[in-house]
Amino acid sequence: MRYSRRFDALLKAYGEDLTLTAGQASRNIRAFCRPLDSSTIRAYFDDADAALLERPALLALVSGSEQVSIGNALLREGRTFTVRKIGTYRLRNSAVGKALMLD
Repeated sequence: MRYSRRFDALLKAYGEDLTLTAGQASRNIRAFCRPLDSSTIRAYFDDADAALLERPALLALVSGSEQVSIGNALLREGRTFTVRKIGTYRLRNSAVGKALMLD
């Protein structure tokens, strides 16, 4: 639990505000974001999936308690990204953070 609280505190202090839309509902979330260019995108997607992505794609790290699903939309700097993959980082059986791969 303490690891997730630490990560959430870092997000609150240094993360950026994004808007997550699931269906008709929208809410603000905090995330650390990194653009994925064609050289780094293959670390997260296989060649077939990578060929279909709009570039630059985005990697967003969010709280482990964040309710996010594949297909949700994320608004960042006027561009809408779609969640394509979700990976959960766990420490001692507790979800600390989630990595969202978006295009």
